[in-house]
Order: sequence, then C-alpha cells, then structure tokens
Amino acid sequence: MLNKLVISLIALTFCVIGSSANAEVIAAIELGSKGVKVRVIDINTKAGDSEAVAEYKIIYKANSNPGIIDGAKDGFLTTEGIERGAKAVAEHLNVLRKYDPVYSVIVASTSLDLYNNRPVLERRIRELSGIDVKLISGPEEIYYAMRTSIRPRLESRSMLLDIGSGNTKLGFHTRNNARRFESFTVDYGTANLAKKALERGGDYSITLAKIIDEEIRPVIRKELASVGGYANIRRRIYMEGGTPWAVSSFSKPLEINKPYTYLNVSDVRRTAQRFASADWSAPDLPQYAEDGISEVLDVFPPHKRELQAGSALLVAVLEEIKADTRQIIFNRDGGWVIGYLMANYLNEQK
Repeated sequence: MLNKLVISLIALTFCVIGSSANAEVIAAIELGSKGVKVRVIDINTKAGDSEAVAEYKIIYKANSNPGIIDGAKDGFLTTEGIERGAKAVAEHLNVLRKYDPVYSVIVASTSLDLYNNRPVLERRIRELSGIDVKLISGPEEIYYAMRTSIRPRLESRSMLLDIGSGNTKLGFHTRNNARRFESFTVDYGTANLAKKALERGGDYSITLAKIIDEEIRPVIRKELASVGGYANIRRRIYMEGGTPWAVSSFSKPLEINKPYTYLNVSDVRRTAQRFASADWSAPDLPQYAEDGISEVLDVFPPHKRELQAGSALLVAVLEEIKADTRQIIFNRDGGWVIGYLMANYLNEQK
C-alpha cells in the first residue's frame, strides 16, 4: 500500500517562459489508467556545471478519456479497453504531426502498474504507433511533478499532492536526507476508489466514506507519524492530477484560463459537496469557462461517480495533513510528464 522513496536523480530546474528565440518543440503523451494527456512544449535549454536548466512554454495540450480501465476485473484490462487506449494514442500522435516535434515520448503512469496485462497495452500501442512505451516509478513521478508544479523559489516551503486515477502521491523537498526530498504513495486514486465503492454496493456515499476511513486515512497517518513535514502548516500545498483539476475548475471557473488557481479547504469541501449532490450547474459563464467545465465533464462523466470519489479523497488527504490554514494552489501548466519529457530530452542532448 505504501511505496517509500528510494531514488537518486540529477538536479534539474524547469521554468515557464513566455517566448524563446532558440526553442525546440518536444512532445509527450502520458498514458494513465483512466485518461490520456498530451503536452507539446517549446524548450530552451542551457547547462551549468552541476545542473541542467530548461525554460519552456506549453504550445498545445489535450486530455481524453478512452476508458482504458472500464470493465477491468481482477487486475486485468479488457481487450476493448486496451484497444480504446491504443487508438486514442494513435489519434493524438496524428495531431502532433503538425507540430513536427524534434523529440517525442509515450510514457505510462504508475496507475497502470495495478494491471497485470499492461504489457499487452504497450505492445498494441507499439503496433499502432511504432513507438515504445516508457515506464516511470512512483518516486520519479512525484519528483518531476514537484519540479514543474512548484516555483523554484518556493520549493523549500512547499509540498505537492497528486491525485491521479489509480493512486495518490505526496512529496516535499527537504535537507534532512541524502535524497533531498520525501515522497510516498497510497494505492487509491479517483477511478479505482470509485470502482471499489460501486462494487461493494450499498449507499454510495456511506461506502465511499467507509473505504476512506478504514483503508486510506490509516496509511496516511502511519506515514505522517514518521515524517512530520507533510503536516507543516508553513508549507504551501501545490496540487496536480485529474481531481484537483476538476475541483479547481468548478470552484473558480473564471480562473480556468489562468496558470494558477488559489484555493482553501473551504473551497474544496464546498465543491466536493456539489459533486456528492450531482450539482453540475455553472450558469452565466463566459465561453472559455463554459468550455473548461465541459472538458472536465468529458473526462469525468457524472454517471461514473468518480468526481464524488476523487473529491472526497482530496478532502480526506487535506484534513490529514492539517491544511485548514494553508494555501492550496493548482498549477495548470505543471505535471510530471512535462518534467519527465524535458529531463529525458536533456539527457539525450548530452
């Protein structure tokens, strides 16, 4: 249930820029158990003696939900889910051609580690695209997420919370160990939590709360007992992942076109209550905000009850890390896949 961080990585610094005269276009497709994400960036690199520095600008991003895990049972994806996922990747690759990236990568998130026939999905993607799927570890995910979601000057007093479809990860920078950061993973995320609650039956809200209280909170509390930094009330909380994206969009729809959305626990609780009561209303919004809300509901169809599960999980994690007086920030231009993409590109350039 809990994966401790055991990893040593090269120091990298990533900064968002407005433009770059010497930029090159690179692209990544992130493959999750629920969705497929595409990011295309302009990157301008320079290297010092001890670390690589990359400045970047996102020029294209897209999210789709082909339902890779729909119908999965006993740790196995269905043939139909595998085919939907592989075709979604192929379709995204066709779109990427117009950007003519000098480097591209397809990488599977750790949420797919839960499925025994993940290699079958990888082979099918290779058959349709001609590109091998790369794999990433949980510690790498949180490391790259921190590098791209948290402003460098705020790293020492911030932490990251990532709620994906198949797991939840937390991490923060520290000087108290040789790795320079702490991280841990809980094997519950938005999609697999919703699936388990539906399979158990009964009143969905009650079942959901029971799973969170009996199987998730104890894991978090055990980690917090040994590593105090997560509950440090001076640490700002940066979020990423599908549920934080949805909660941020519904909480403050007028900020959908801004890179950062600033929230507090009350905002998150209020939106979680809306999801629990199936309140999807968003009246009198400008077109860009309407489009943003619509995109959330494309990825999280209400009938799957995933937004209720994910937001309840998010509230529980925030409560456990004592977030009531802390600033919560969602960075729309962050994401571990961007950090992974740039680090691999920089290594190839070397």
